[in-house]
Amino acid sequence: MNSSSNKAELRRTMKARRKELAADQKAAADDAICEKLKARSDIGEMVDPFDFGSPLAVYLASPDEINIDPFIEYMLHMGVEVVAPRWNGETYELAKLKGLDEKNLRLGPMGIREPVDADIVEPKKVDAWIIPGLAFTRDGKRLGYGGGWYDRFLASAPKGTVKIGVAYSFQIVDDLPSEPHDIPLTEVVDGSLDDEALEFKETDDGFWAKITRKDRSRRVKTIANCLIWALLLTGIGFTVFSLMYALAKSGVYMPSRRVVGIVLLCVLTVFVISLAKLIKAIAVCLECEAEIRFANGEGVCRRRLFGRLPLPVRRFTLSPWS
Repeated sequence: MNSSSNKAELRRTMKARRKELAADQKAAADDAICEKLKARSDIGEMVDPFDFGSPLAVYLASPDEINIDPFIEYMLHMGVEVVAPRWNGETYELAKLKGLDEKNLRLGPMGIREPVDADIVEPKKVDAWIIPGLAFTRDGKRLGYGGGWYDRFLASAPKGTVKIGVAYSFQIVDDLPSEPHDIPLTEVVDGSLDDEALEFKETDDGFWAKITRKDRSRRVKTIANCLIWALLLTGIGFTVFSLMYALAKSGVYMPSRRVVGIVLLCVLTVFVISLAKLIKAIAVCLECEAEIRFANGEGVCRRRLFGRLPLPVRRFTLSPWS
């Protein structure tokens, strides 16, 4: 059996398994995936509207696909510029998505929702992508629907783009046939809670929940990235200061006290920011336990490192964006 036959058979199998998924199981997995996407720091860094972030590319799910509408609504509410595929009569383009209500959406050729307005954004301007598919591997291989649209989109995307596939647990396979033009994904997020132990109880006036994180592999990677950036930024600052000192000592350039003060302040600021980011990353990435109590419209979240060391208490109210 050749590669094309393998792909066709696997597509049929995955489509059938998706249709067999019970409604409550599908809803639970969809919600879990949306929550994991909201918690992704790399997505937030790429699309941060307060830091001149790039647009976020998403898909609008068909009935059988993973429904990421809650995640899309969350990102729109946060002020992120969101784009989604739109058919122009000949091919798919990325168009700005202003909302998920009827006035902002239309049905495309295959009955899939898409943005009404043709406010087009080029793929080369998009640094974060949420990508659907029928099957995935943990190392980033993806089996799509056969149209090749996402491969063409991603071929024009910048280097270092965050490309996240979303999948039900049964869509994760050991290996997939691949072609030279296939673009590997950065990571695949599924609906399992393998990295979390969850306890939940309803109470008369609300609920109680306890979450214990177990898998620290991705969190260790986050610490490493923060450490590299901290060292890099500190090294640049130290190099600039050393260069100015060497020039001053040789008499080539004698900076004024004001210039020296500004440089020192910049170096110190960069060092403090880098150190703060590193400390925050370590705190978040360590094994963490969170206990949430919600009653009468108000909630309290108490978090502990290693189940013992307390972190600052968070208080919240129930809202659509909590």
